[in-house]
Amino acid sequence: MNKKMIQECHEEKIEYFNEIQPFGYLIGIDVSTFEIEFVSENISLLFSENPMHLIGKKITDYLNIEIDCPKILSLDIGEFDRDSIEINSQTYHLTTYHNSDIIYLELESLIVVENRSSYHHISEQLLYTKSIEDNWKLLINSIKELIGYDRVMIYQFLEDNSGVVVAENVDEGLDSYLGLRFPEFDIPEQVRLLYIKKKSRMVADIDDLRIKMISREDKVVDLTYTSIRAFSVSHIEYLRNAKVFRFQLLLTIVFGDWLLVKIQHQNIFQIKSDYSPNY
Repeated sequence: MNKKMIQECHEEKIEYFNEIQPFGYLIGIDVSTFEIEFVSENISLLFSENPMHLIGKKITDYLNIEIDCPKILSLDIGEFDRDSIEINSQTYHLTTYHNSDIIYLELESLIVVENRSSYHHISEQLLYTKSIEDNWKLLINSIKELIGYDRVMIYQFLEDNSGVVVAENVDEGLDSYLGLRFPEFDIPEQVRLLYIKKKSRMVADIDDLRIKMISREDKVVDLTYTSIRAFSVSHIEYLRNAKVFRFQLLLTIVFGDWLLVKIQHQNIFQIKSDYSPNY
């Protein structure tokens, strides 16, 4: 990574990229009027209408939905409620949260998994590990067993904001990152702060399209708490230059020192909704 790219990474306001990934849809509605303030450009695939024509319309004109505003607004900013909704005879996961005076609706196609019992069993095991090292090992092995990624690793942040890989489970034939230390600019300050606010992030395919947001008066949309927000172009280029991974999932865990679980896969990987960043 050259100096120019490092500088660009440190200056990026990544929550205001105004783009999402194409595996989901995003709608923002005014909390007092229920009018649509912004939509993702791909919303036309659901509503068969020009996204620009949706701005200022009532959300209930397009979705058979009852939004419990008091319930949503009682949540902390960015804390989400989840449900499912049927649109055009297809079921979608619906994630609802608020930020400022906007209620956000995220939609993703519903994909059901069959091994929930294994998931809950592993969750219980994590509560009773006898050391942090055992906890790390069980966590990465469990994720790899449940979902089948090529690499699962735990990245621990140090006092100087550099990071070191303290645990890893990686497929045979891939290089190990265990013990490698990465400089502070590998994950810039504003990115670390955003990971604390939004503790899970996923890029499904680094080569996929970026979907623009359409908003009233072309206002930039705050995507701080949006799980389907597009990654930084610089970050995508960084992953592309590595010539290894097309998929990456990031989970933030505060456990004494705070950690970042990096989950990577060589090929395109549509994560099942039960394991997606909101679930």
